[in-house]
Amino acid sequence: MNSSFSILTLSCWFALTLPGHSSAQACALPAPSDHETHLLWGGETRQVFIADVGGDVHIHTAEDGGRIRRSTDGGATWAFAQTPIDCSQSILDVWFDAEGKGYACGRGGKILISTDEGATWQHIDPANPVHYDLNGEPATLWRVRFLDENVGFVAGLHVFEVTTNGGQGDFATWADVKLYSDATLTTQLDLDDLELYCLDVIGVPGAFTGIAGAEWEDGSTDRGLVFHTDATVTASSIGRKWWIALDDSADMSSPGSMKEPWDIDYERGSTDLQGSRAYVVGGPGGNNMSRFYRTDDSGASWTLEGNIPVTMYGLAAMPGGYAMQCGYSGNVWSRDPVTATWTQHLVPATGAVNDILTAPCAGMHGLTEEDYVLVGAFGTQRRTSDYGTTFDYLNHTYDVTHGEVPWRTADIYFLPSDPSTGFLCGQVQLIAKTVDGGCSWDKSIGGIDDPGYNAAPLGDIEFSNTTNGIAVGHVPPYDPAKIAALWRTVDGGVNWTQGTIQGALTTDDFLVTAVSHAAGGAWWAVGVKNGGPPLVLYTRTNGSLWFQMANPPSSTVDLVDVEFISSSEGLAIGNDAGVGHAYRASFNGTAVTWTEITLTGVGALRALELEGTTLSGADGYIVGDGGVVQHWNGSSFDPVDTSTTYDGQPLTLSVDLLSVALSPDSGEVLIGAQYDNVEANATEEGLLLRYDGTAWECLRSNAGYDIRTIQLLGGGTGRVLGGIHPTESATFDHGKVSDAAILYYEAAE
Repeated sequence: MNSSFSILTLSCWFALTLPGHSSAQACALPAPSDHETHLLWGGETRQVFIADVGGDVHIHTAEDGGRIRRSTDGGATWAFAQTPIDCSQSILDVWFDAEGKGYACGRGGKILISTDEGATWQHIDPANPVHYDLNGEPATLWRVRFLDENVGFVAGLHVFEVTTNGGQGDFATWADVKLYSDATLTTQLDLDDLELYCLDVIGVPGAFTGIAGAEWEDGSTDRGLVFHTDATVTASSIGRKWWIALDDSADMSSPGSMKEPWDIDYERGSTDLQGSRAYVVGGPGGNNMSRFYRTDDSGASWTLEGNIPVTMYGLAAMPGGYAMQCGYSGNVWSRDPVTATWTQHLVPATGAVNDILTAPCAGMHGLTEEDYVLVGAFGTQRRTSDYGTTFDYLNHTYDVTHGEVPWRTADIYFLPSDPSTGFLCGQVQLIAKTVDGGCSWDKSIGGIDDPGYNAAPLGDIEFSNTTNGIAVGHVPPYDPAKIAALWRTVDGGVNWTQGTIQGALTTDDFLVTAVSHAAGGAWWAVGVKNGGPPLVLYTRTNGSLWFQMANPPSSTVDLVDVEFISSSEGLAIGNDAGVGHAYRASFNGTAVTWTEITLTGVGALRALELEGTTLSGADGYIVGDGGVVQHWNGSSFDPVDTSTTYDGQPLTLSVDLLSVALSPDSGEVLIGAQYDNVEANATEEGLLLRYDGTAWECLRSNAGYDIRTIQLLGGGTGRVLGGIHPTESATFDHGKVSDAAILYYEAAE
């Protein structure tokens, strides 16, 4: 797939305080010194906290890949906070108490604490850095709140716990909160049936009230619930017992639902334990209609206040009946405190559909009745100081000329001779180009905002030099109203034209998964034709005309990757019933012959990479499911033991490996892994495997997604793409959305 051809010459990476798109250096926000990947574009922000600290406005963001971003000047400048080395999964919440102590939590069972205004974070209990759920697996934690330095709560998937000693030290303890079907406290619910997404508390230990939103998987029915406690009520056991105060499923007549309550919030600064106002928002997800409710008695009872055509995920409530909420497809709404009606705000975003923000929005927080911060997918970080009339950019990679675009990206390629120039491809025949190293992108063709293109994604893009490039993907049966093609450019990506497959019928369905340049105008591509036999394509005209060539010796293998190392020889890999196969190709200028290479100990294969000029002398790797890594020895593949030590503990990645890259000027190898929903895999997620020429090691990817592509460009630098596959659905409850992130890689010296 993506091969590198020459050494990258790129100066050191600097963070500037002003937005800009003149160069990659101008937009990269360096991570702390122990990180080697630096976010360029995109990425997901799940929650935000804003506060006035001694006259300065501090903003903190909880992001995918274990990132916490921090500004101490209202968002004018930013830096990434220092987090523990094993914090490689998405942070889902960040919150500060009135004294300035910070708390954060997320996937992988991590609860973090900061005592220096968010500059550095540590495990709340360093001796026990992983918090486990009922199944004994690293928990997905959605919210953490403390009443003082001792009493606090954490909630997540099948987790709701309380600590009375700060959760810290040699005797740190957390106990399950008991949940009941109603205020009589007669029927206790099983935590294993509950997924808690939101939580808020007000008051002090012994005299507080709390509200928490959860999805109750009650047999065949899923219900959206709000639990409530009042520690002043004796039966609550000082707030250790909570009961259902709202069951959304009880309302069978109103439109929409709140099957999954995503956010809940008391008005900021509330102190009245029986008379405070709060709201809860949620829905089934995506484009499904949601509901939101209000309480005026601190959560004891709730009133349906309205519904919105899409699911809402984030909420911020301020005194006096002011509130804002945000959700799917860029929806942002504000509440009129007099009429209790809600108004939608369209957020401008140049380059998005109709130049309006359509990225999923996940979180909000308010500083005053009119000042709020909005965060979400694809790098969305905005601030409004006029209650939604205008929204300023906080993410320095965006500005009024390049807004947040919801591009589900499958592949990237940067020119090795000029790494400021790069290309991406993805959903809806999308191709885009950058000339500043990946900070800002301009669409060339396709994209979800153009109804003239087929929804089929492009999955691989590569250039042979500065002018000639090819992008391949799914080419479904011919539809005169929806364009889909194998795309080519001969002018450096200024224009893209459609290639032709000789002998193709209008009913043929070509799923082209990978493309590789061979020599001159010759390229090879592989995939599957009509859902059945393998597909091999060859062009000698830089993609203008493709020929269907002889297939490997199997009629049932799905070819997934190809690398031609010269005009006459190359390798391809594929899968048959979950078992990987590799083939050696010989081409005489007219016909290609394939010879199977015997493999042992492999499941499904995902990626292939070669560097060299002949197969006999090439360096190469294949990677696949179950942590499989095998090295090319010139004639066959040998299994590789990638066992290493990470954070002082032995580690062998057993998760699926999806991408691999070799440096063109050293023995460096970088391998990307999956990022899935299985809590048991959490300790292996968010990592990269690296071979430095002598030994294997792990490092943080800083991306809370599958690592779809890695491109090493020489000189210890490169690019990394993380994201959800363009045709796959994300799982919001596990902390993922349909998103993508591009990062700059620079090996530590």
